Amino acid sequence: MTRPTAVLAAATLAVSSCASMQAERARREALTAQLDAFRYQKPLDEVWSEARRLLFEKGYPLAGADAEAVGQKQLFLGGLFSSAKDTRPDPAATQFLETGWGPGPLRYRVQGWANGSSARMVFWAIPEDGTEHGRDGRPTTRGLDLELELARRLEPDAAAAIEAALPPAPGG
Repeated sequence: MTRPTAVLAAATLAVSSCASMQAERARREALTAQLDAFRYQKPLDEVWSEARRLLFEKGYPLAGADAEAVGQKQLFLGGLFSSAKDTRPDPAATQFLETGWGPGPLRYRVQGWANGSSARMVFWAIPEDGTEHGRDGRPTTRGLDLELELARRLEPDAAAAIEAALPPAPGG
């Protein structure tokens, strides 16, 4: 490959990569807005139960009554050192739980709000970090894929409408 051709190829790759990142960012922003507005037309307890099951199926360890509810075995020492927290009241929401470390370098904090007969859920990804205490374990990224998967399970028509309103996926 000649030098001008190589430069052109590199520039084309950089532009397409940048466009792909912009498309992904636009899609995440649109999905965030759609999920922020979405409310389950079910009581929080029903939505919460399915959220626990989803986390368990994805390989995230739960604690206490949450683990029991999905049939997850608790090892004494594993539970003793786990970062998982079972369902409890949350000053910022109705309730929350946190998983232990899952199959990847993440664990999740799930918050749920009850509003009469409807509910709202938000998943927050907590990245693995040896200095987690320095950030107070605060999640920084929405777990949009898990939120959308939960909506698909419980309200497939609403989830399909959310997906239809999104810009096309990069490369799609």
